[in-house]
Amino acid sequence: MSARRGDPHADALALQLGLEYVAECGDEVEDLRALLAAAKQRVPDLGGVCSGAILSDYQRLRVEAVAGSLGLVSLAPLWRHNQRALLAVMADAGLRAVLVKVAALGLTAERHLGRSVVELAPELGRLQTRHGVHPCGEGGEYETLTLDCRAFTHASVVLDDTEGVSGAGGVGHLRCLAWHLQPKPGAIGGAQPCMDIIHVDDDATHMPPAGWAPPPSPPASDVAAASVQRCCGSNAHASAVTLLASAPCASPEAACSAAALSCALSGITAKLHSMHLGWPDVLFVHLYLPYMAHFAACNAAYSSHVAPCSPPARACVAHAHAGAVSVDVDVTARSPGAAALHRRVMHVQSVSAWAPACIGPYAQAVSWGGLVFLAGQLGLVPSSMTLAHTPQMEAEWAVQSAQAVASAMGCPLDRGGALAMTAYATCADAAAELHVAWQALLDGAAPVRAVYLPDEGEGEEEEREEREGCEGERDFGSASCDASHPRRRLAFQPLLVTLRVPALPRGARVEVQPLGWCLHDGGKALEGAPPPACRNPTAVWIPGTFIRAHACCSLAGGEAGAAQELQESLLQAGLTWAHVHALRLYVRTQHHGDAHKTMARTRDAWMGALKALQEAKGETLHLICVPVLAVSSGIHGEELASLVELTAWRVEPASEGEM
Repeated sequence: MSARRGDPHADALALQLGLEYVAECGDEVEDLRALLAAAKQRVPDLGGVCSGAILSDYQRLRVEAVAGSLGLVSLAPLWRHNQRALLAVMADAGLRAVLVKVAALGLTAERHLGRSVVELAPELGRLQTRHGVHPCGEGGEYETLTLDCRAFTHASVVLDDTEGVSGAGGVGHLRCLAWHLQPKPGAIGGAQPCMDIIHVDDDATHMPPAGWAPPPSPPASDVAAASVQRCCGSNAHASAVTLLASAPCASPEAACSAAALSCALSGITAKLHSMHLGWPDVLFVHLYLPYMAHFAACNAAYSSHVAPCSPPARACVAHAHAGAVSVDVDVTARSPGAAALHRRVMHVQSVSAWAPACIGPYAQAVSWGGLVFLAGQLGLVPSSMTLAHTPQMEAEWAVQSAQAVASAMGCPLDRGGALAMTAYATCADAAAELHVAWQALLDGAAPVRAVYLPDEGEGEEEEREEREGCEGERDFGSASCDASHPRRRLAFQPLLVTLRVPALPRGARVEVQPLGWCLHDGGKALEGAPPPACRNPTAVWIPGTFIRAHACCSLAGGEAGAAQELQESLLQAGLTWAHVHALRLYVRTQHHGDAHKTMARTRDAWMGALKALQEAKGETLHLICVPVLAVSSGIHGEELASLVELTAWRVEPASEGEM
């Protein structure tokens, strides 16, 4: 298919260069929308569109926007694969593509135009090491024309006469003066294509429906039924605020759960607005459902409240509700005084072998102020978006997917980028498998599940260049980088809490939700070395900046001493109660009549112990109470009666260049 424009010289050149595409008449992306809309009319069962995006967010986001507007799934099978390995695969597949445009340091019109990209692969690898050139041209370093590939079943293209043209700034392009089709042996009908060519005129408008808009506010009485509380971050020194909303479910039906969630989210939205904040300021969302069977209905309600553009990361689990049944949501948002710092979002909706797609208003990760909030990862096989067959494979896939996302965000979990990890499991056996998979990743013994792997037995020089190339490629999440980059021994084990919950989305048995510390910006080293993290048996901290600490109780009655340990950990990290951004209480409960009493008694005991410390410092903080079936700290930690998790965070004001 091809699209025709009324003015081939003006409108056809229109571009939007931003990373968030908004449909606009005359933009080149609308040609793609028109073509796909016409294709869907001819093939009503058309379900997806496949792109060759490897590392270009510009390309991927536009395909995702168009596909989503037409009800199609975006497929990106090459996403974040190692580019040198891809060039080798192209060579093995018989692809012949020549450079027709160059626009990068090290590439010239005289030396490179008209040459095969496969032939130039070794030189492109060297340019990657020296100048950061993407071997597959993902940064616009070059453009190609495919002359032959397996899809060309009838003929290949032969360029009879060409001319290289040099332009300003080192840009050059190849002018094709004469060419012909060379029939392939055995092709029926010679070089004539056996297909229809359909022209789609752009006067047939295929603009998408109006953009996302929040739903109408529910009745004031319903919103009032949702209790919204500002838990932490009320002090001017806090870098983040935490809001907790709880809405009761009138009955155990999906519609009631969805309505309760809608009320809770409306309450949070109103509270954010009162603080001059909005959902673009939210970094992470914890969603606790009373019935995981209602996930689809609740997810639809969530999608109607949270805008799909640059959404927060999210983890969703079923809580072991004690007493009244409710939907609980807590959000972590940057505080109004620190909102100028850049908020970086990774929201990949395309299905690929890289990591599970997030088809909805929740991101794989959000980075802000040095911390990286990673979404909860299930044990899904990314390429099929189906659960792995066994608890062991689920655990391995969940950990590997978290590693892929973290690496792309600049905090590889196995190289010091993980500060803490929350592990959810629905049974003890699944928790044990998750611990094995997590430790294997940290020890460098995790299985690498990927399509393209580097050849073994390369010489020392090639191995050195491959390692350097991985760094220059800004793709720490690819399998080949993980396989060739030398691992260093971790200075400490990330702080781990394991929670047994009644159910997880999709019937999964495990979910992992790491918290990362940014070591580099997508492969580019940050200015100045990141401050080193410190660790003791119950806390991990970055002096003067961040701390996450655990206070554990094996039996009731030890809350006062455990709370004092939190106080000591804060002082050791160089922080105070004024910097605390969340206090989360996990309580072991069971589904019996005393569960509500157990929850209330434990909460009151911890609140009393913490209140004594906070009043001495002039602060009042509130607990986020999460009932679970079991809780433990560390890989081999014993089951606890309760655990309080403290997170404190101080972000320095943004400099002018960071805003």
